[in-house]
Amino acid sequence: MGRTADKRDYRPRLGAGLKRAVFALAIVVAAGLSSPVPSSARDAGVQLPLGSPRSLVLDEAHSHVILTGDPMVVTDYAGEIVATLDDEGGASGMVLDDGLLFVNGTLMRGLELHGNLAGAELIEETPTAPAFRVHSIGDVHPGMYRADDGGGASISGELYAIPIETLLRVVEGEPPGLYRGPVELIDGRVVPGILFDEATAKTHPEITELGGWREYLGSRSDVSKS
Repeated sequence: MGRTADKRDYRPRLGAGLKRAVFALAIVVAAGLSSPVPSSARDAGVQLPLGSPRSLVLDEAHSHVILTGDPMVVTDYAGEIVATLDDEGGASGMVLDDGLLFVNGTLMRGLELHGNLAGAELIEETPTAPAFRVHSIGDVHPGMYRADDGGGASISGELYAIPIETLLRVVEGEPPGLYRGPVELIDGRVVPGILFDEATAKTHPEITELGGWREYLGSRSDVSKS
């Protein structure tokens, strides 16, 4: 599969607002224009370097727009192409399902913040794909991130069906460094999950080899009993 950039970098983490430049770009995509855009869009400095209508997904985490087609195209907010991705299922296939949430720390059953998931329904216990690392952040909560070097492991967790009001409560209550982003499960599904800033995580003890936060807590309990 040919590509000019790693697909993983462009799985979207969608925020609530639309930047003015992205809105102008969406207008141009819908119209299928490759010529200079209308005055409202020109004010935002956007000119789309594409010649056919495409559906899109906004990746506000990286200030990118992902457009379907063959190949899929990733542009910045100025409309400049920054990457092309081949053999993809289209931008719509990259949208994270807001009705799901994978948790791997204190939100799990029996742990301190599980009450924040009131209104959510457990679907299953399931590990991630073997592509993640996890650290203990001050022995308060885990910090999980996707390993870029291929040295990750499967991390245990729980997948929930979650109503939007519960999701908003969870997101708003997360400690600094934690964020909602794409998590690949062991069966290949990509769902929203709780991740942590990689650079910050690496300043804390790594617990990846234990397999997850619950396992880490169990190891601490075993030590205290011995």
